[in-house]
Amino acid sequence: MSVGGDSTERARADLAAEMIISDERDKVAEFFAREEMDPPTFVWNPDPETFPHPLMKHFLATWQKMAHAPDRPIPLAKDFDVFAFRSAIGHMMYLDVIDGGRDFRYRVYGSRIAQFSGFDLTGKNLGKSDAPSISRDFMLACYKALVRRQEPLFTQHKSPRDFLVATWSRILVPLVDETGATTRLLGVNIPSGKEPLNTGVRSVFT
Repeated sequence: MSVGGDSTERARADLAAEMIISDERDKVAEFFAREEMDPPTFVWNPDPETFPHPLMKHFLATWQKMAHAPDRPIPLAKDFDVFAFRSAIGHMMYLDVIDGGRDFRYRVYGSRIAQFSGFDLTGKNLGKSDAPSISRDFMLACYKALVRRQEPLFTQHKSPRDFLVATWSRILVPLVDETGATTRLLGVNIPSGKEPLNTGVRSVFT
């Protein structure tokens, strides 16, 4: 069932997003445990020293160095330079925010993510994606929360297809327009625990 296209699914994602925004970790764990998913973890404004992979630390530092207005700590989407993030391109996610967070379109879905997940979401909306529905619910909730809270977010969860990937670790950051509204999301997603399904996928921009 499409998350982006069904009111019940959207309402569930909105509820989970509210819990994530409010940092209600126990409620989030309980919410997704009912959906037969191991409790995910999330941390707002994470300490880079706790990241499980050095690429994540470099990614966050690069985002923090992006130009932004003195009175606005969030970098502008128009100033995004893919070459500054080239070391992370295989693990990168770059998304358009649609209708204020109703859905999200992947401009980039890194080749390493696609190799491990078995599908490439570049050019596709999350709500109509091939991702497992419970993972899609969690991703949608996290993206909605990030649009509103506008702070770096670290998440970690086990895929329901754990025969493919044991754990996904992500760091997500917002990009804004001149009004301060979140218009794009940027992140890196690093799998661990299993071997990739498809080694022929390459990262592209749309």
